[in-house]
Amino acid sequence: LGNDLKYTGDGRLISIMPTSDGQVLMVNGLPVAKGTNIGKIWAAPTGPHYAAAVQPAGGSGQVLYMDGKPVADCTSPGDVIFSSDGRDYAATCSAGAGSAFVVVIDGKKGQEYRVIDHVAFAPESATAIYVARNSQYKTFVVVGGKEFGPYTGLVASNSSDSGLVMSRTGGHYIFASEYRVGVPEEVVFDGRQMQFDNYELRYEPTMSANGARYAFAVFRSGNAGLVVDGKPLDGVVPQGFLHWPGEHGYAPLVLLSPDGKHVVYVATPKGVHNRWALFLDSKPVYLDSRRRAPSLLAFTPDSRHLYWQSAVDRSGPDDLMLYLDGKAILQRHPSSFDSLDSAWHMDADGTVQFLSFGDDGTVLRYRVTPAADNGVQTLLAGAEKRLLVWMAARLPRR
Repeated sequence: LGNDLKYTGDGRLISIMPTSDGQVLMVNGLPVAKGTNIGKIWAAPTGPHYAAAVQPAGGSGQVLYMDGKPVADCTSPGDVIFSSDGRDYAATCSAGAGSAFVVVIDGKKGQEYRVIDHVAFAPESATAIYVARNSQYKTFVVVGGKEFGPYTGLVASNSSDSGLVMSRTGGHYIFASEYRVGVPEEVVFDGRQMQFDNYELRYEPTMSANGARYAFAVFRSGNAGLVVDGKPLDGVVPQGFLHWPGEHGYAPLVLLSPDGKHVVYVATPKGVHNRWALFLDSKPVYLDSRRRAPSLLAFTPDSRHLYWQSAVDRSGPDDLMLYLDGKAILQRHPSSFDSLDSAWHMDADGTVQFLSFGDDGTVLRYRVTPAADNGVQTLLAGAEKRLLVWMAARLPRR
């Protein structure tokens, strides 16, 4: 069988067989390439394609072999990424001179750069995307061979993130350039370039799972605003919140439903001071009377229900209430489980299971299932009345 066994997406076995004068790359026991040394092997997630780093006999370094044949312009391959359907590939290679690198996409050599990072295909897409820096350390984003930039860098919420945000389906992407004094920030969504003068983006943009909608927060003179689908929401000053455990832990200030139909954010309603409201599609659906912003927001996978958490009225400062579609479901105390992704789980049908501590310190397991007769639509239907009742309760009595 040989060494370094790997299977292709269609189930064929790839292996490396040592010989007296080198190594042989084997597919289902048949030789497809021979060299002095064979390094890493890559296989497409689906389909028959595979790649290998092969040092030909008499050669001084490795070259990329795709499906058993050498690829021109790709020496010292560092990594090979396949598209989700396995039909396309992008390989990071040495440019051969100095310390330059290139990306070879389906056999076509790209521009040389000093650094190339985060090579990827957007899901359900044949378009390769990557981040690169030139010798002056200017940042570029290359999408299907088209270069965007130069930028100082990209806005990324965590140091390990690339700043590239991709939809889970549909092949959509979005990114934003880092703030630089005197230079408008640029946001690029599916190739559409938008510039914002005198604004700063502190969090990377967010996008619905299907890529139908996108949103991001902008800051100016210490105040925040929201931009949804390229249009600013007038008069909205959002408040940060935490996402559901297992999702991004930072506060992007806006949440989009997976189907792209709904937008959620936390802000102060007009005419109300020192209070936070949860807005769904620009309508206030929950008002927090304890001056604490709702948090732990999450849509169910089918986008029909909305969870959130907030402080409990007239209780101790640490008491929390879990809400589902506007109904108080479960009161509990915070616990160390709250920060553990593994302690929270949402099923495909929106059922939530999580761990917490009871009053006596015992570990409790909770399970919450959405009701079929309730959802975001019923939440929206009572939004205006709910706001009027809430405000009337706070008017001075005569």
